[in-house]
Amino acid sequence: MVFQKGLQRTIWSVMVLVLVMSQVCLSQESMIEPLTTFAWENVIDLAIVSPEQIWGVGLGGLLIVSEDGGANWTRPNLDRTPEWFNGVFFLDRLQGWIAGSEGSVFKTGDGGRTWDRTTIEGAYLTDILFLDGAIGLATGLDGLIFRTENGGHDWQRIQLAESVIVNKLCAVSVDVVVAVGGRGLVFRSQDRGISWQTVNTPTSVTLYDLSFVDEKQGWISGRNGIVLYSADGGSHWEERSVPYAEELNAICFLDQKTGLTAGGTIEKQNHIFYTRDGGLTWTGLIDPHHKWWKAIECFPGGTCLLAGNDLIARCSLREIVKRLKP
Repeated sequence: MVFQKGLQRTIWSVMVLVLVMSQVCLSQESMIEPLTTFAWENVIDLAIVSPEQIWGVGLGGLLIVSEDGGANWTRPNLDRTPEWFNGVFFLDRLQGWIAGSEGSVFKTGDGGRTWDRTTIEGAYLTDILFLDGAIGLATGLDGLIFRTENGGHDWQRIQLAESVIVNKLCAVSVDVVVAVGGRGLVFRSQDRGISWQTVNTPTSVTLYDLSFVDEKQGWISGRNGIVLYSADGGSHWEERSVPYAEELNAICFLDQKTGLTAGGTIEKQNHIFYTRDGGLTWTGLIDPHHKWWKAIECFPGGTCLLAGNDLIARCSLREIVKRLKP
């Protein structure tokens, strides 16, 4: 009898544990809300212009826009091209630019109703950023950054390194810009992209994305679960990596403590992690959609958009931290 009662208690304990774990899993799954799908088309980059307006770009010249915070998406009138649109940036609701894999830079001055195309010969562009209506930067292969002073009509080539991809750009302040790329390389400019310095990092793996919350504090994500942290505007970096993660293609922080990173590979498409302590520790989220996430953009209020494969999804990072707080 004692044995049977002990066995029953064990069985009930296991059942309760399974029930609790299933509820936790369902709770986590409900936190990643799908917004829209694009059959056979991959979204690579997002740009939040306002709480209502969001732009997205991707493979095969994919260009999409939402005017209601991501609930519905349309395709503006832009001739489709076979090239990849790797980067999109909007300075305001009217002025925006797109960077393409064949060196194309598309510019709009009327909120996306019309677009003008400029081509940087021989370039493969990976990202684009404008500091104002005139001065802009674009990254590419072969350690190149391109700079314009006339809104994108003409571009100057700047060689940062040899035989390395430069993946992403981030404006830290009015004058300071940081770029990341292959071989663990970080590049920093203090004069709006005119000159650049190579910054030492504790890694040699490819770095994909970066996010700054102010002029001092920033984070970088990359291959093998690498996350780097800077407390001085990108001059120095320390490691705050995600254990057991692989490709972390995107990262976004809301404030000095709260951040989200995501990625995955073609074989392992289940990588979403959040932190509540500035990246010192990371917690994995269950991804019911199993996507190869490529971009994250967050609204100031804490809602984040994730783009990967053929899906754009939404989650409330503030709510995740609140509900899953240990």
